[in-house]
Formats: sequence, C-alpha cells, structure tokens
Amino acid sequence: MEVNRRESIASVPGKIILFGEHFVVYGNPAILMAVDLRLDVFVKVIQNSNKIYIRSDDKKNVADLINFELKNGKLSFFDPIMFTCKMIFKQRMIQDMGLDIKIKSAIPNGIGLGSSGAVSVATTAAISSLFKKTNKKNVYIDAMETEKLIHKYSSGADCLISTVGGLVYYIKDQKYKKINYKDNLSFLIIDTGIKHSTKKMVQKVKRFSEKENMQFLQIKKVAYDICNEAMKKIQKSDEVEIGRLMKENHKLLKQIGVTNKAIERIIKISDKAGVFGSKLTGAGGGGSVISLVPSDEKKRIERIIKKQGYDVFPVRIDNNGLVFKKIDSL
Repeated sequence: MEVNRRESIASVPGKIILFGEHFVVYGNPAILMAVDLRLDVFVKVIQNSNKIYIRSDDKKNVADLINFELKNGKLSFFDPIMFTCKMIFKQRMIQDMGLDIKIKSAIPNGIGLGSSGAVSVATTAAISSLFKKTNKKNVYIDAMETEKLIHKYSSGADCLISTVGGLVYYIKDQKYKKINYKDNLSFLIIDTGIKHSTKKMVQKVKRFSEKENMQFLQIKKVAYDICNEAMKKIQKSDEVEIGRLMKENHKLLKQIGVTNKAIERIIKISDKAGVFGSKLTGAGGGGSVISLVPSDEKKRIERIIKKQGYDVFPVRIDNNGLVFKKIDSL
C-alpha cells in the first residue's frame, strides 16, 4: 500500500470513571468522562528500514520490526507500541519501512486515568493515518487489540472514551450513548501516591460477590439506580446533585472493599475544603480521587489539598476525543 503522508500527529484525552466502576464488570452501566489532559503521538516514516524508534518523556527504544515477537511474561512499555506497528503493517502489507515515534503525555501513569488506553488509541490512529484517511470506529477496533495485551479482560471502556471524548453512558458489550450536558463541570483529580493493581482489585470484588452474593446484588442494584439518576443530573449540570450522587457511589465502593485510608483521608480533606462531592475513580486500592468543585473555588480548593502534600490535576470535560494535529505543534 502506498504511503498517503510521511508524518502524522494523533492526540487523545485521558479519562475518569465518574460513576459505576467495578459494577460495570457485572453488567451495570458506568459513566465515563474524557478529561482535558491529553497524550500526543507523532509518527514519521523512515524509508528502506525496518527499525522502529520510540521515544517518550523518560523512555527510548530502538527495535527491528521483522524480528519483533511478544514474549511470555511482563510486557515492557514498548511492547504494545511495537505490536500496534506490526499489526497495522501486516493489515496493509507494508514492507521495508520504519517509523520514528514520539510520545508526549500530560496524562499521569498508573493512577487510573487511562494512560495505556490513550497510548493504544493515539498510536493506532497516527500510524493508520499514514496510509489512508481513517475513522474513529476503525481506530477503536484496532486499538482494542493492543489494549487487550495490557489488560487481558479489558472492557474497552478506556479506548472508547479516549476515541470519542465527552461523557458516555456505557454498558459492556452494548452500544454506548453520549451524554449531552448544559454546562461544563470542574473537577480536581487527586493522586493518592499509591500505585494500584487493577487486576488485584477486580479479583477482590469478585471474591466479595461470590462470598456475599445477596449483599453484592443489593449493592449492585443501588449502583445501577445511582448511575441512571446521575445521567439525568449531568444533563442538567446540577452540580449539587451530581456531588451527592458521587458520595453515594463512593459509599458502595467502600462496602465492596476497594477504598483505603489514603483515599478516605483525601475525601475528608476535600469535603472540608468545600467540594460538591468526591469518590475514588477507577479500581481503587490507591490510584486517584475525583472531586467535583465549584468553578470559582477551584484554585482555592486545589491549594488546600496541595498543602497536604498531594499532586492535584484540575480538569474539565474534553469533548473532542481523538483529533489530528498540525505537524509543527509537537
């Protein structure tokens, strides 16, 4: 296949789970939100080469695409990117071509903001666009193949929200629904400083669901109702009610055992500072807390939380999802 262009930059947002984490695994809805912390992937064609050069803010690697094979065991940072290159080159029967890949990210790693999904989507989009005009649906399908390397039982939520942006009402294996809203909302993401294992937390909830099945089903039903009520309040941009429902959602996550002292401390500090509501976001056991804040109070509340020693990321809803940038912007 002929090269359509020699360079491309794809940019995608990170994400949070606003409502419904863990319960989404068991058929419940979740509300996903793209945030305005973005990751960019720049790719440039290298003719008559099989070398793939990969650079990020703190990592770099050179590998031969022909000899690349995934090995059993823990994946390196570069393996999913190499897998994406090989997959797309095979689809388009590309030979004797290398790539220079640069990754620039404002999405923190390992705190539940979808950084791996963002890399998968942006890398897939940037490489695919070298050969032909691509669309979000095809990018999402291919990116999911890469994401499953990283998270074997991935629901696809991270790749989806990075691709389409905005707010999404999501049920696993069903068609998603975009949520329209009246006014943008202001949030603070607070890093607990504790790295977490999504796999371990999912397994912990699974054990709870089996051991305390009746209790889990009751909690799951309440989570279902909260998520549906939250969608209505988001459409009206009713900050007070959204905050209240975030608190209620967090109580359920506490009941299934995925919070800890660090998360609870941040929520206590945030509540005292005057947020509408807070909850853990993502797997729990560490990671980050999301707080809905009054827009005119955001900086004051951010300062209070930072004084307690936490990294804080102010965010709003990112409506754009996957976009392609001008080459001179990276």
